[in-house]
Amino acid sequence: MALALRPEFIGAPVLIDERSARAVVKKAGFHVTGFAGLLLSAVGVELLTAEQVKQRLDACRHQGTHYGERFIEGIYQSAQANERER
Repeated sequence: MALALRPEFIGAPVLIDERSARAVVKKAGFHVTGFAGLLLSAVGVELLTAEQVKQRLDACRHQGTHYGERFIEGIYQSAQANERER
C-alpha cells in the first residue's frame, strides 16, 4: 500500500489476492485486483489469450493455490469475452 500512495502510482490497481487484505485496501479507496484480474487485463491488451489464462490458473492450482474449477472456468469465460470484444 505504501507504493500505491506514491503520486506516480495513483489510480493503479493494487494486486492483492487475500480476502481480508482486499477489504482493508478497498475501504481505503484503492482499486483492487488479484492475479486473475491481472491476467484478464493482459487479454484485453492482447498479451495473453483466454487459453493461456486458463493454463496459468490451472498451473497455479496444481502448485497449491486455492482456485476452484468454477472460479477458473468463470475467469476463462471472461477472458473469451474479452477476446471477442477486441
